Amino acid sequence: MSKDKKDSVVPAVVLELIDESETIQGWMDRLPDHADDSYPEVIERVTNDYQGRLDGVAEQLAEHAPDLVSSLGVRRGNVKSMQADRGAHVDDLEEARLRHFVGEFSDEEWDSRRTTIEGLLNKVDGLLKIEESAVAEFEEALEKIDAGEPADAAVVFGSDGPVEVRTAAAGHGSWSIARSVHTEPATNGSVGAAAASQEDASSNSDELDFLDAVSPETLERLDSIAIASRNGS
Repeated sequence: MSKDKKDSVVPAVVLELIDESETIQGWMDRLPDHADDSYPEVIERVTNDYQGRLDGVAEQLAEHAPDLVSSLGVRRGNVKSMQADRGAHVDDLEEARLRHFVGEFSDEEWDSRRTTIEGLLNKVDGLLKIEESAVAEFEEALEKIDAGEPADAAVVFGSDGPVEVRTAAAGHGSWSIARSVHTEPATNGSVGAAAASQEDASSNSDELDFLDAVSPETLERLDSIAIASRNGS
Protein backbone atom coordinates (compact mmCIF):
# COMPACT_ATOMS: atom_id res chain seq x y z
CA MET A 1 0.00 0.00 0.00
CA SER A 2 1.17 3.53 -0.66
CA LYS A 3 0.61 4.78 2.92
CA ASP A 4 2.36 3.72 6.13
CA LYS A 5 0.44 0.83 7.67
CA LYS A 6 0.07 2.44 11.07
CA ASP A 7 -1.61 5.47 9.46
CA SER A 8 -3.79 3.55 7.03
CA VAL A 9 -7.58 3.37 7.32
CA VAL A 10 -7.46 -0.14 5.86
CA PRO A 11 -7.44 -2.80 8.63
CA ALA A 12 -3.96 -4.11 9.48
CA VAL A 13 -5.03 -7.72 8.87
CA VAL A 14 -5.97 -6.83 5.28
CA LEU A 15 -2.68 -5.03 4.69
CA GLU A 16 -0.76 -8.03 6.05
CA LEU A 17 -2.65 -10.43 3.79
CA ILE A 18 -2.01 -8.20 0.77
CA ASP A 19 1.71 -8.11 1.60
CA GLU A 20 1.74 -11.90 1.96
CA SER A 21 0.04 -12.32 -1.40
CA GLU A 22 2.48 -9.97 -3.12
CA THR A 23 5.44 -11.75 -1.55
CA ILE A 24 4.29 -15.18 -2.71
CA GLN A 25 3.50 -13.81 -6.16
CA GLY A 26 7.01 -12.39 -6.33
CA TRP A 27 8.48 -15.82 -5.61
CA MET A 28 6.23 -17.38 -8.22
CA ASP A 29 7.20 -14.80 -10.84
CA ARG A 30 10.89 -15.63 -10.36
CA LEU A 31 10.45 -19.38 -10.85
CA PRO A 32 10.81 -19.24 -14.67
CA ASP A 33 14.28 -17.74 -14.22
CA HIS A 34 15.37 -21.08 -12.74
CA ALA A 35 13.53 -23.40 -15.10
CA ASP A 36 16.71 -24.36 -17.00
CA ASP A 37 18.66 -25.42 -13.92
CA SER A 38 15.87 -27.18 -11.99
CA TYR A 39 13.96 -30.42 -12.45
CA PRO A 40 10.62 -29.80 -14.19
CA GLU A 41 8.74 -31.80 -11.56
CA VAL A 42 10.28 -29.63 -8.84
CA ILE A 43 9.30 -26.45 -10.66
CA GLU A 44 5.78 -27.81 -11.02
CA ARG A 45 5.55 -28.84 -7.37
CA VAL A 46 6.75 -25.46 -6.12
CA THR A 47 4.49 -23.63 -8.56
CA ASN A 48 1.47 -25.59 -7.35
CA ASP A 49 2.41 -24.89 -3.75
CA TYR A 50 2.67 -21.15 -4.38
CA GLN A 51 -0.60 -21.12 -6.31
CA GLY A 52 -2.37 -22.93 -3.50
CA ARG A 53 -1.01 -20.47 -0.96
CA LEU A 54 -2.03 -17.55 -3.16
CA ASP A 55 -5.55 -18.91 -3.47
CA GLY A 56 -5.73 -19.41 0.29
CA VAL A 57 -4.72 -15.82 0.98
CA ALA A 58 -7.14 -14.61 -1.70
CA GLU A 59 -10.00 -16.44 0.02
CA GLN A 60 -9.14 -14.76 3.32
CA LEU A 61 -9.02 -11.35 1.64
CA ALA A 62 -12.37 -11.97 -0.03
CA GLU A 63 -13.93 -12.35 3.41
CA HIS A 64 -12.88 -8.79 4.25
CA ALA A 65 -14.06 -7.32 0.95
CA PRO A 66 -17.69 -6.57 1.98
CA ASP A 67 -16.54 -4.50 4.97
CA LEU A 68 -14.07 -2.61 2.77
CA VAL A 69 -16.77 -1.91 0.19
CA SER A 70 -19.08 -0.61 2.93
CA SER A 71 -16.37 1.65 4.36
CA LEU A 72 -15.53 2.91 0.89
CA GLY A 73 -19.17 3.85 0.36
CA VAL A 74 -19.23 5.84 3.59
CA ARG A 75 -16.04 7.69 2.70
CA ARG A 76 -17.27 8.50 -0.78
CA GLY A 77 -20.45 9.88 0.75
CA ASN A 78 -18.36 12.07 3.05
CA VAL A 79 -16.36 13.37 0.10
CA LYS A 80 -19.51 14.26 -1.80
CA SER A 81 -20.99 16.08 1.18
CA MET A 82 -17.79 18.01 1.86
CA GLN A 83 -17.47 18.99 -1.79
CA ALA A 84 -20.99 20.41 -1.60
CA ASP A 85 -20.07 22.35 1.58
CA ARG A 86 -16.96 23.69 -0.11
CA GLY A 87 -18.96 24.86 -3.10
CA ALA A 88 -21.39 26.68 -0.82
CA HIS A 89 -18.53 28.45 0.98
CA VAL A 90 -17.01 29.52 -2.34
CA ASP A 91 -20.39 30.92 -3.40
CA ASP A 92 -20.66 32.84 -0.11
CA LEU A 93 -17.18 34.28 -0.62
CA GLU A 94 -17.92 35.41 -4.15
CA GLU A 95 -21.22 36.96 -3.07
CA ALA A 96 -19.53 38.89 -0.29
CA ARG A 97 -16.84 40.04 -2.72
CA LEU A 98 -19.47 41.30 -5.17
CA ARG A 99 -21.40 43.14 -2.45
CA HIS A 100 -18.14 44.80 -1.42
CA PHE A 101 -17.35 45.78 -5.00
CA VAL A 102 -20.72 47.50 -5.47
CA GLY A 103 -20.41 49.32 -2.15
CA GLU A 104 -22.90 47.45 0.03
CA PHE A 105 -20.16 46.07 2.31
CA SER A 106 -17.51 48.31 3.77
CA ASP A 107 -13.87 47.30 3.70
CA GLU A 108 -14.10 46.24 7.33
CA GLU A 109 -17.20 44.10 6.79
CA TRP A 110 -15.69 42.52 3.67
CA ASP A 111 -12.47 41.69 5.54
CA SER A 112 -14.47 40.17 8.40
CA ARG A 113 -16.64 38.05 6.12
CA ARG A 114 -13.68 36.98 3.99
CA THR A 115 -11.69 35.88 7.03
CA THR A 116 -14.60 33.84 8.36
CA ILE A 117 -15.38 32.16 5.05
CA GLU A 118 -11.74 31.42 4.24
CA GLY A 119 -11.42 29.81 7.67
CA LEU A 120 -14.37 27.55 6.85
CA LEU A 121 -12.84 26.72 3.47
CA ASN A 122 -9.51 25.80 5.04
CA LYS A 123 -11.27 23.53 7.53
CA VAL A 124 -13.35 21.70 4.94
CA ASP A 125 -10.33 21.40 2.63
CA GLY A 126 -8.37 19.68 5.40
CA LEU A 127 -11.19 17.23 6.12
CA LEU A 128 -11.76 16.66 2.41
CA LYS A 129 -8.12 15.74 1.91
CA ILE A 130 -8.39 13.12 4.67
CA GLU A 131 -11.54 11.60 3.18
CA GLU A 132 -10.14 11.55 -0.36
CA SER A 133 -7.02 9.82 0.92
CA ALA A 134 -9.18 7.22 2.67
CA VAL A 135 -11.16 6.61 -0.52
CA ALA A 136 -7.91 6.06 -2.45
CA GLU A 137 -6.67 3.56 0.16
CA PHE A 138 -9.87 1.51 0.16
CA GLU A 139 -9.97 1.51 -3.66
CA GLU A 140 -6.35 0.35 -3.85
CA ALA A 141 -6.96 -2.45 -1.34
CA LEU A 142 -10.07 -3.65 -3.19
CA GLU A 143 -8.23 -3.60 -6.52
CA LYS A 144 -5.52 -5.81 -5.04
CA ILE A 145 -8.14 -8.18 -3.62
CA ASP A 146 -9.89 -8.39 -7.02
CA ALA A 147 -6.59 -9.03 -8.80
CA GLY A 148 -5.72 -11.92 -6.51
CA GLU A 149 -9.05 -13.75 -6.35
CA PRO A 150 -8.91 -17.53 -6.86
CA ALA A 151 -9.55 -18.66 -10.41
CA ASP A 152 -12.55 -20.63 -11.66
CA ALA A 153 -12.39 -22.51 -14.95
CA ALA A 154 -14.79 -22.15 -17.82
CA VAL A 155 -14.54 -23.89 -21.18
CA VAL A 156 -15.17 -22.38 -24.59
CA PHE A 157 -15.38 -24.89 -27.45
CA GLY A 158 -13.99 -24.04 -30.86
CA SER A 159 -13.82 -26.00 -34.09
CA ASP A 160 -10.42 -27.46 -33.17
CA GLY A 161 -11.31 -28.51 -29.66
CA PRO A 162 -11.82 -27.11 -26.16
CA VAL A 163 -10.14 -23.93 -24.97
CA GLU A 164 -10.11 -23.62 -21.20
CA VAL A 165 -10.26 -20.10 -19.85
CA ARG A 166 -9.60 -19.48 -16.18
CA THR A 167 -11.49 -16.47 -14.90
CA ALA A 168 -11.24 -14.76 -11.55
CA ALA A 169 -14.15 -15.41 -9.22
CA ALA A 170 -16.73 -12.66 -9.58
CA GLY A 171 -16.57 -11.49 -5.97
CA HIS A 172 -17.49 -7.92 -6.84
CA GLY A 173 -19.45 -8.52 -10.01
CA SER A 174 -16.48 -8.38 -12.37
CA TRP A 175 -14.57 -10.97 -14.38
CA SER A 176 -10.89 -11.06 -15.20
CA ILE A 177 -9.46 -12.42 -18.41
CA ALA A 178 -7.75 -15.76 -18.91
CA ARG A 179 -5.04 -16.95 -16.63
CA SER A 180 -4.33 -20.04 -18.70
CA VAL A 181 -5.43 -21.41 -22.03
CA HIS A 182 -5.28 -25.03 -23.24
CA THR A 183 -4.36 -24.71 -26.90
CA GLU A 184 -3.96 -28.37 -27.90
CA PRO A 185 -6.44 -29.30 -30.64
CA ALA A 186 -8.68 -32.36 -30.41
CA THR A 187 -6.72 -35.49 -31.29
CA ASN A 188 -9.44 -38.13 -31.47
CA GLY A 189 -13.02 -38.52 -32.51
CA SER A 190 -14.42 -38.74 -29.00
CA VAL A 191 -12.97 -35.39 -27.96
CA GLY A 192 -14.09 -33.80 -31.21
CA ALA A 193 -17.58 -35.22 -30.77
CA ALA A 194 -17.75 -33.97 -27.21
CA ALA A 195 -16.69 -30.52 -28.38
CA ALA A 196 -19.32 -30.49 -31.12
CA SER A 197 -21.98 -31.72 -28.72
CA GLN A 198 -21.09 -29.05 -26.20
CA GLU A 199 -21.08 -26.41 -28.89
CA ASP A 200 -24.60 -27.39 -29.99
CA ALA A 201 -26.04 -27.53 -26.46
CA SER A 202 -26.89 -23.85 -26.43
CA SER A 203 -29.72 -23.94 -23.94
CA ASN A 204 -27.89 -25.45 -20.97
CA SER A 205 -24.14 -24.87 -21.24
CA ASP A 206 -21.38 -23.36 -19.18
CA GLU A 207 -20.21 -21.69 -22.34
CA LEU A 208 -23.32 -19.54 -22.58
CA ASP A 209 -23.08 -18.58 -18.92
CA PHE A 210 -19.48 -17.59 -19.49
CA LEU A 211 -20.22 -15.64 -22.66
CA ASP A 212 -23.01 -13.77 -20.90
CA ALA A 213 -20.68 -12.84 -18.06
CA VAL A 214 -17.68 -11.51 -19.98
CA SER A 215 -17.39 -8.24 -21.83
CA PRO A 216 -17.12 -7.84 -25.62
CA GLU A 217 -13.48 -6.85 -25.18
CA THR A 218 -12.78 -10.10 -23.37
CA LEU A 219 -14.49 -12.13 -26.09
CA GLU A 220 -12.33 -10.43 -28.71
CA ARG A 221 -9.23 -11.49 -26.79
CA LEU A 222 -10.53 -15.04 -26.49
CA ASP A 223 -11.15 -15.13 -30.24
CA SER A 224 -7.54 -14.14 -30.84
CA ILE A 225 -6.37 -16.86 -28.44
CA ALA A 226 -8.41 -19.50 -30.24
CA ILE A 227 -7.09 -18.38 -33.62
CA ALA A 228 -3.53 -18.46 -32.36
CA SER A 229 -4.06 -21.99 -31.02
CA ARG A 230 -5.37 -23.22 -34.36
CA ASN A 231 -2.39 -21.69 -36.15
CA GLY A 232 0.00 -23.40 -33.76
CA SER A 233 1.40 -20.17 -32.31
